[in-house]
Amino acid sequence: MVKPCKYLDYDKTAYGQACELIQIGVVKYWWRKTVPYEGAPREVQFCGQGRGRIDSILACYTGVMACYEPGPDDPDAGRTATARHAPTRSLQRGGCR
Repeated sequence: MVKPCKYLDYDKTAYGQACELIQIGVVKYWWRKTVPYEGAPREVQFCGQGRGRIDSILACYTGVMACYEPGPDDPDAGRTATARHAPTRSLQRGGCR
């Protein structure tokens, strides 16, 4: 069974204008409405631990990323504005890029 990393960031106020949050089963990810160049990834994750945009949906669910730490059984637990880390500087400037 896949389990999301506790650092995944699903903050709609930070990314909701440029991205759409998609959920398929237990997996959530962001779909970028526009991309900066042809072939740029549309299905991405955002890391609240400072890694920024992750160009893979499942890397933060399977432990592929070295920083992976399994989250709680409730995927929405702890994802409040006070509990989440602030987005990186590049994400603050441009949102979902």
